[in-house]
Amino acid sequence: IEREFRVALIRKAEAEARLAREETRRLKLEEFERKRQARAQQEAERIAYLDAQQKEWAILRKYGVATPLEAQDRLKLLEIFRKLESGTRLDGADVTRLIEMKGKHGLEGAFAAHHRLEADFCIAEFTRTGDPWQSVNASGHLRKCNSPAEADALLAKLPPSRLKHPKLHSAVLTTHGGAKRDLGNLAEAQSMGEQAHALQPDNFRPCTLLGAVHIQQRNYELGHAWYRSAEARGASSGSIKAEIQTLLKNMTGKEREAAIKELLRIDPDRHGWLASVQKQKKRE
Repeated sequence: IEREFRVALIRKAEAEARLAREETRRLKLEEFERKRQARAQQEAERIAYLDAQQKEWAILRKYGVATPLEAQDRLKLLEIFRKLESGTRLDGADVTRLIEMKGKHGLEGAFAAHHRLEADFCIAEFTRTGDPWQSVNASGHLRKCNSPAEADALLAKLPPSRLKHPKLHSAVLTTHGGAKRDLGNLAEAQSMGEQAHALQPDNFRPCTLLGAVHIQQRNYELGHAWYRSAEARGASSGSIKAEIQTLLKNMTGKEREAAIKELLRIDPDRHGWLASVQKQKKRE
């Protein structure tokens, strides 16, 4: 009886030890699994974060962000870019933000996407209503998203019978002439600009078209004179300066140098700002 009692005690102790070992192993396995899951969660979060960062930078690059962003600017721009990604037209506040940030961040892609959406909207409205003004609006946006050939084709479809009003006819000719100028058809652009000016002699827009066309044709005196006429009719000096900057940007080095030299000779006061451009190009 005593031996059986001792054996029972030993077996009980062994069972308890075995249970204790199993519990210890279970606790270790649970701890290992918790740590494994925590590491997996951290890794998943890290990958998700990196993936989100990559997608975010891809969107920023797509829409032309050229410099590092402050947190506030980044949030505002990403909100606008997500609208563009979804094909949602921007409201006035969004466009104002883009304009405000353009000088600091570039945003060429954002403006191109915005003008593409606006062009598509105007084309749809033109198709729906037949309103020629919608084709003019669409063409203006198409030129700004580097689609002048599409603008040229759209305006060429307008029947002459729809262009009896001088203001509309002049607007169509001016916008069409701008598309022709973008495509390098300067003779046609000049002809359309002159017709538009004859229809609306007090409107500055045909004058700015003719100013650009003549400068592109190296007729600097005429180009300057047409720009002066545009300014006299209400065009801002800032818009004319911006247009001349764009013209110079699209010239070769020698062409740019010759244009700056001639414009400074013609009117050094009005075109004095070109001297700094000339110095900058020489340093480059």
